[in-house]
Amino acid sequence: MINILLFGLSMIVSPCPPMNPPIKNTKFGGGDNWSLITIDLQRATELLTTFYKSYETAPDFSCSPLKMTAVPQGILGLSKNGKVKLVFHFLENDPGIASITSIAIPNDEYEAGEKLFDFIDDLDFLMIDEKEIQSQPKWALASQFHKK
Repeated sequence: MINILLFGLSMIVSPCPPMNPPIKNTKFGGGDNWSLITIDLQRATELLTTFYKSYETAPDFSCSPLKMTAVPQGILGLSKNGKVKLVFHFLENDPGIASITSIAIPNDEYEAGEKLFDFIDDLDFLMIDEKEIQSQPKWALASQFHKK
């Protein structure tokens, strides 16, 4: 009788927290099958690690997808034909504006950077954080060159 009562109570009070709903992919289409996509933290870590390992020497980006800050932040990526070619971190310093603070690509990727700047030109909510991007000299230079 006690076993039945305990079983009944365990069905009502579950020791496990509820599961989070799956993250739905969001895309902003570009030409040539390029898309701006949302990336969850686990996938971002996997991609950053894969990109990092493609370099012979340490690249200028971290495998850690988030920064220690109270400012809202996130990870987005660029994919071509469903394959992620570029990952970037952003802070939302101003409401509704994603300020890109770091960019990561694999060592052998040559198109994604140019496509990122195309998306920045086309989308009002995406911009480079000029102060933060200085920690990545090639992207800081590309951003300055792109402005001209």
